[in-house]
Amino acid sequence: MIKIVGHFGFHKGDRTSQPYQSTAAIAASTKLVFSLTGLLSTNFEFRLMFYQYSNSFYTMQ
Repeated sequence: MIKIVGHFGFHKGDRTSQPYQSTAAIAASTKLVFSLTGLLSTNFEFRLMFYQYSNSFYTMQ
């Protein structure tokens, strides 16, 4: 959920407010989401899709 909030923040164009700290926070949130995803779902394809989506988000910055 934290990562989704981070996504909305960037989609609104809020890139000027300390992007490096935001990226670090999103990276930490990603690890948390990965942990929750691993607990909630053992579906490998879903995790792989989520991983690719995260990578495309990082390359967008």
